[in-house]
Amino acid sequence: MGLTDRQIPSDKLPQCWSDDVRMNALFAPFRIKSANPESWDMKMKFWSDLVRQWCRYKTDPMVSAADVKSAFQRKGRTAACIEIVIEEMYRGGNLSPISKYVQILHNGPESLLHWSARMAFRPAVFAVSTVLSLLPVRQQLDNDGLPKASIESTQRFVLESVVKVISIPFMEPNFKQTSKI
Repeated sequence: MGLTDRQIPSDKLPQCWSDDVRMNALFAPFRIKSANPESWDMKMKFWSDLVRQWCRYKTDPMVSAADVKSAFQRKGRTAACIEIVIEEMYRGGNLSPISKYVQILHNGPESLLHWSARMAFRPAVFAVSTVLSLLPVRQQLDNDGLPKASIESTQRFVLESVVKVISIPFMEPNFKQTSKI
C-alpha cells in the first residue's frame, strides 16, 4: 500500500493513510510555521512518528530524507515535506549524524584527560546551546516562499531511540553477568 523497502504492514499505517484529502495535506510542503502553528506541529508529529515507527519496524536506525521519500510513496507521490521533518528531528536531538558513531568507533574509549575536559566545558556548552535554541531560527525560503531545508536529501542520520531499542538484546546478557559479580 505505497511502501517499498521493508514494508510496514498496512494495518500498522495510520488510519488516515487511505484518506485522500488528509494525505494530500500531509504530503504537501510545509507552509510558514507562524501562519498556522497547530497544523505545522500536527504534520511534523505525524511524519516524525511515522519515521520512528518505520525505523523500529525495519530494525535499522539509519535514515535519510531520500529513504523516507522512497519508502512512503502513495499513489505515485512522495511527500514534499520530508527534508524539513528530518532537519527538525536532527535539531530536536532525535537524530544524530553518522559521523558521531564513526568517531566513537574509531576513537575507542575516551582518555581521562578528554573526559575531564568535556565535563569541565559541559556547563558552558549547555548555556550557549540553551541561548541559541531560544533565538528564532531564520528559515530559508524557496522561490515560492515556502520553507526550505538546509540538509541534503541523501544525508544520513542515526535515530537515537532505535539504537537504544535494538541494542538492548546485545546488552542484557552483560547486565546479567555483571549483577552476579
